[in-house]
Order: sequence, then structure tokens, then C-alpha cells
Amino acid sequence: MLKEKVERYSAHLVLVIAPPLLLVMSASAWAQAPGGATADSAAGVAGGASPCASDTCVSAAPSASAPAPESGPYIPYVAPAPRLDLSVTSFSIGNGATSTVPLQGLELDLYAITSSWLRGGFTLAAGRGNGMISGADVGLKYGMLGLSAALQFPIRLAPFIQASLAGGVLAGNLDGSLAIPGTSLSISGGTAATWIYTRGADVGVHLYMLGSLHLTASVGWVRATWHAPDTAATLAAQSTSLRFKDVTNDSVITKLGLGF
Repeated sequence: MLKEKVERYSAHLVLVIAPPLLLVMSASAWAQAPGGATADSAAGVAGGASPCASDTCVSAAPSASAPAPESGPYIPYVAPAPRLDLSVTSFSIGNGATSTVPLQGLELDLYAITSSWLRGGFTLAAGRGNGMISGADVGLKYGMLGLSAALQFPIRLAPFIQASLAGGVLAGNLDGSLAIPGTSLSISGGTAATWIYTRGADVGVHLYMLGSLHLTASVGWVRATWHAPDTAATLAAQSTSLRFKDVTNDSVITKLGLGF
């Protein structure tokens, strides 16, 4: 009788314990199966990796940000050495009395010696104007050759100071008639030429845009001297030949152009 009770209780105990035990053993076997996610995770943890998949788990530990790239040393802009400038110019000369004759033209500066700080070379200038000289309406043309030298600060908007000296020919064409004092003679529609020279200085800037290509603008002072007819001296001397005098005038000169 006792033996039957023990067997019955043992059967009941087996039925109670067996299902949980089988479930535990099955889970353990699945976790240790090769290629399983849990196995891989366990292997990763053993190797020091995070137990979470990268796309399903967010770590609470702050991640170290990538170091910012180091910037190179600052290299200041240095303007290249200019080779030439072509500018539109405007200045005036005296007319031998109390007024002036405005002249406009082109000026080409060719720098034979050039660097970022200094430049020097040749100047070619030509232009024209119109005004009253000795009471007659005269059209003027000029052409000059000279030298120039400049000092500039080599930055993108480069300020400079330049000095120049030039000389050449001034030609006039009478649009009316010029009376010769003390005589009944007059000159009409004639053309004459004389000499002219200038010296001056100007300050301005070069704006460098692409390489050595730049805009240039300046304003300065110029003193122009030319050999002009002197009707007053001719009349005072009661001479039948026209006398001449040197006429000097100071004026503002402006330049606006392009260079490289």
C-alpha cells in the first residue's frame, strides 16, 4: 500500500517538474546553436562588443565624437606683380590766358621692373581736347612718352602712389581764324605743332580680381608746360612774326582703367 502511494507521488512529481525542465533545456540549446543571434551576441559580449544590435539598441553611454579636422596655417593674400595698366585719363592745360583747355585720352603703363611692392617702366599717352587759345577755337591732339615709378602695398585692394614724367608733341588745328596783332593778316584753318611735357604724382588703388587681372583708379596732380603763341608780346613788340611763350598749368588728373 505504501509502495503504491510512493509511486503515485513520484509520477505526479515528474509530471510537474518535467515541462519546465524541458523548456529550460530547449532554450539553452537554442541559445548555444551556431549562427544564432543570441550566440553571436554572447560571443560579441565575450569579445568586448555591445550586446545590442546597432540598429535596434541605443546605448546609454555617450559616444565619443570624431575629432574636428585641424585647419592649416593662415596664409595672407599677396598681390601679384602687375605688368601693365591701360587707363582713361583726364587733365587740362593752360590756354595762355586765364582759362584752361580740358584734355581726355588713353594712357598705357608698361612695367619693365615689377614686384609686389615696387614697379617702374614706360608710359605712352595720347588724347585730344578743344578750347579757345589766343581768341581762336582750336582742336588739340597730343602724344607723349615718359617714365613712371610706383610703390604699392600688396593686398587685394592695393593702395599705391605713383610719380611720372612725360614729354611729346601737342598739335593744334584752327577751327576759326587767328589774327596776327598789328597787321591785317590772319591765319585760318591751319595746323601747327609744338612741344609739351608733364610731371606729376597720383594716388590710387588696384583691385585684384583673378590672378593679376585688376581694376585701377587714381587721382592726382599734374603740371603741364607747352610752347604757346603769345599774341600780347607780338603786339607789344609791333612784330610781324608771331612770338611764343611757355604756358604752365597745374591741374587734377584722374585715371580709370584695367590691368594685369
